[in-house]
Amino acid sequence: MQGRFILSAPASGSRVSLYADGIALQAEMDEDGPELTVLGESGSFRARTHRLQQRLSASLRRRMDGKTGGVLAAMTTGDRSYLSSAMRSAYRGAGLAHVLVVSGMHVSILCGDILSTLLPYEWEQSYRRRRRRAVFRSLLAFLLMGVTGFTPSVCRAAVAVWVGALGVWLYGTPDTLTSLAVAGIAMTAGSSYAVCDIGFELSFAAVLGTLAGAELSRHLHALFAAHATRKKKPAVLQRILRHVRSSLTETVCIGVCASAAAFPVLVLRGLSVSIYAVLSGVAVLWLVQPMLLLSLGTAFAGLVPAAGPLYTMIGKAAEFLTGLLNRWAVWVSAKPGAGLYFDTNYAALVCLLLMALCGLAHVWKVRLRVAVPGLLLTAVLAIGAGNALCRDVVHVDLVGSANSPAVVVSQNHTAVVLFRGGASTQRAVENQLARRGVTTVELLADLRLDPENALSLIHSSEPTRLRCISYA
Repeated sequence: MQGRFILSAPASGSRVSLYADGIALQAEMDEDGPELTVLGESGSFRARTHRLQQRLSASLRRRMDGKTGGVLAAMTTGDRSYLSSAMRSAYRGAGLAHVLVVSGMHVSILCGDILSTLLPYEWEQSYRRRRRRAVFRSLLAFLLMGVTGFTPSVCRAAVAVWVGALGVWLYGTPDTLTSLAVAGIAMTAGSSYAVCDIGFELSFAAVLGTLAGAELSRHLHALFAAHATRKKKPAVLQRILRHVRSSLTETVCIGVCASAAAFPVLVLRGLSVSIYAVLSGVAVLWLVQPMLLLSLGTAFAGLVPAAGPLYTMIGKAAEFLTGLLNRWAVWVSAKPGAGLYFDTNYAALVCLLLMALCGLAHVWKVRLRVAVPGLLLTAVLAIGAGNALCRDVVHVDLVGSANSPAVVVSQNHTAVVLFRGGASTQRAVENQLARRGVTTVELLADLRLDPENALSLIHSSEPTRLRCISYA
């Protein structure tokens, strides 16, 4: 669409009500300019990939219920418009919110595992074919960036894929830290404010934690191998148990280190932290890869009318696995203490204390068997003391626009909400309730003068709707 408009600030008498609805400027048609005309569909890369995203999302959700289809659409195509607020809160409480965001894990599955399955082994033996494969991976990563809307996590992973492809062409060995650094420089070249995006911060912190967890896992594997060489040749059952122990060790190390690296970002941003994040990672993250592959097959099979039986078969399998993950998220999020909220200043002091202890352990060369339990014990005591000090404290938060905010009064796991504003304020209130770990809204007062729809928050069991007649 094309048109010419004049932007101006709202009139002084209506600024408060307009700002409460998220309207900062008024737009009026320019009488001297051309009328609003429809130019048709855009042919840009972003518009084309957005239409592909909508087609894949619609094909994926066609024969699925709302919860399952919304989760798979968010996980596979990045379309979060059909993801309910209840499922968002459940995944956030279970420590699985990153599963619903297309990130480096999804890029590695699409650009690594799928190509390794589809292409023959001989492609790895020929250097010329390895270079062709690197180019194909780069193009696939670029297409995935466009489909998901160029989110920071996907851009970071795609740049890492491009750096790896460049290394193949220049006879260079892959280096994850170099790829991560180049990704950060490339993403901040256009706008230095990209570092303020929470997706940028969490993505880079989680990758650094994953690298630290992988290094810790390799160190533990070396210790296990050195201990095993002193014994005679193990039996078959012992080899199986060692393989299971190795897999669990790697999963736990990566999960713990990634959660620990993302912890400072979460608390300094004022978000709640799930104490079940590591447990969820070990228990159900193995479902992500088959879910992603099955949902991709379902989405593409739905675009071909002749593939109806295949679409039904793959879709049922994807729906079954997603149902398991949804039930796990709902069950874990309902557990007491699933989401813990930390005061920003206190959390910063705890993080600095833990980093100082890590530095001292490295300088003094403390053994891992002593350092790790000591750090965990310190973290548990600090978190327990912080939550004990915050218990029974009444928090009064102003949420939404600065001129006309909503009021959230919370204590422990209950709250009272005095609401005014629009849809953006409602989302902000729901996020604030999740941050405070609120499970029940005892009173929900709607202070809007002329509300179009009845207000309903996801945490309110029996909301009381009050209407303000006039301001005192």
